Amino acid sequence: MDQPNVRNSLGIISRPEDLGAAVRRARLGLGLTPEQAAERCGVATKTLTDLEHGAWDMTMSEAFDIINNVGLEVVMQPMGTAVMEKIMAGDPLEASSILDEYYGPARPWLFP
Repeated sequence: MDQPNVRNSLGIISRPEDLGAAVRRARLGLGLTPEQAAERCGVATKTLTDLEHGAWDMTMSEAFDIINNVGLEVVMQPMGTAVMEKIMAGDPLEASSILDEYYGPARPWLFP
């Protein structure tokens, strides 16, 4: 499993492309075309499709209009929180593997 898959399975978005993919999945889950979703969000269709493709040529207000109107919300938390929750809820023997997949082998901030 590569890092983007681990991050996505934990609901972690750290790149514009991840946010765009999440918005697109949410839009498709609502059964909306890009045109329908853009109208619902109050933005141009190009703005919506740009966001879905990881572009950031828009205001934060437009991005949040899109995010919220497709049924998503932004939640901020310290890095590693979602990973640690996943580890604590699962088999402790998987902890090292999950950490390697998510962060790579170098994670000195977590284990000084």
